Amino acid sequence: MIATLAKNDFQNIRRDSFMLFMFLVPWAILAFLRLGVPALDTALVARFPTFKLRDYDALILSFYVLLQLALLVGVLGGFLILDERDDGTLTALKVTPLSHTGYVTYRVLFSVIVSMVFLMIIIPLTGMFIPNKLPQLLLVAFAASLLAPTMLFFLPAFARNKVEGLALMKGFGILLVGPIAAWFITSNWHWAFAILPTFWTSKAFWAIYENGNVGLYALVSIAYHLVWIGLLYKRFQRKIYE
Repeated sequence: MIATLAKNDFQNIRRDSFMLFMFLVPWAILAFLRLGVPALDTALVARFPTFKLRDYDALILSFYVLLQLALLVGVLGGFLILDERDDGTLTALKVTPLSHTGYVTYRVLFSVIVSMVFLMIIIPLTGMFIPNKLPQLLLVAFAASLLAPTMLFFLPAFARNKVEGLALMKGFGILLVGPIAAWFITSNWHWAFAILPTFWTSKAFWAIYENGNVGLYALVSIAYHLVWIGLLYKRFQRKIYE
């Protein structure tokens, strides 16, 4: 049954141009960071000798890869659930050996695993990460991957169809922009963004570059995401079969 669901997912992604585009985005991001950032850094140094774009590697990676990839995987999963609700697949699952709990477990594990695989492959391949910090990256990648099931439950919990889901996506920007703002605020006011789960994930990632307390920030991020996942799952259960 799990193999059938996975096969159906890939077929749905292939048929939907928007979902296929989202699946290809990570590789476009990798190409930009691997080739575009070094070229842009060289050009900027030639014009502004005191400015080094590579000083912002942690910020760039956290924005373009760490958060966006997990967000994309979650959105992709959310759209798949909306599709399955619309075509009656979720109703049909009630009479199969796969229970609702089994279906949800598949969705959550699939989104987390795919997010982690993407992160652990793409971040080192950018050439912008510290090679001997892979164990810390694994912990942070797991924390970041929990953003995927958060979005996975958020979309079908609040959107009745993919059109409404696309509208909701416009509000996701705060999850990405908030940590960026916190990076540039040097006073204690940057803690105002601690309400965002992505803030703690970003802090954990930045701590790798700063030799900071990666574990503490990552654990807070994991705990905070689990709280959000629990709350959204309760609404998801109420709304999914309406």
